[in-house]
Amino acid sequence: MTKESIEKLSISLKRKWSSGTRKPNPKESTQRAGATLKKRYASGELVHKPLSDETKKRIGEINSKKLSGRITRKTPHADWEKERIKQELEEFKKTDPRAQKGPMNQCSKIWRLVSPSNKVYNFKNLMHFIRENETLFHFDDVQWHQKGKKETSYTCKAHGGLSILSPRRKQSHGSWKGWRWHSQVERLG
Repeated sequence: MTKESIEKLSISLKRKWSSGTRKPNPKESTQRAGATLKKRYASGELVHKPLSDETKKRIGEINSKKLSGRITRKTPHADWEKERIKQELEEFKKTDPRAQKGPMNQCSKIWRLVSPSNKVYNFKNLMHFIRENETLFHFDDVQWHQKGKKETSYTCKAHGGLSILSPRRKQSHGSWKGWRWHSQVERLG
């Protein structure tokens, strides 16, 4: 289309809309058009153009980026498969130190805390430290209770209180019951 024909079409459409003679398409028109297309594809009158190998590869790359980190399984696991996965997980937990309690746990982080008596503690894995040093805390702060619905997950007030001292958190606190984070400035001075 030339510039003149586009200009004429634009002017005529604007005139129709302003006069009120042009009305929006009825809602059923899209359903009828969709049904017609389905019939034509089913009869073989219309055929989808086959995709080239290069296009398929590009679509696969796009989908893998979109779905990265997501579970894409559509059918649920069968009961026997769930049981097998559970047994494999239990075996893994027994043999691998990264899945066990202690400083080698995969979620362990390095902590540097100063106690209320100004003693510096450097350790890895906060839960392990609390379990090993319950005498450093008040009796009520180390009463372990179940965390959420998991039977294996436990926590205590001391863990919650000390974890808010970490500068890794978005909103870290200055102190909890005299405990505070051992900062870089304190280490140098």
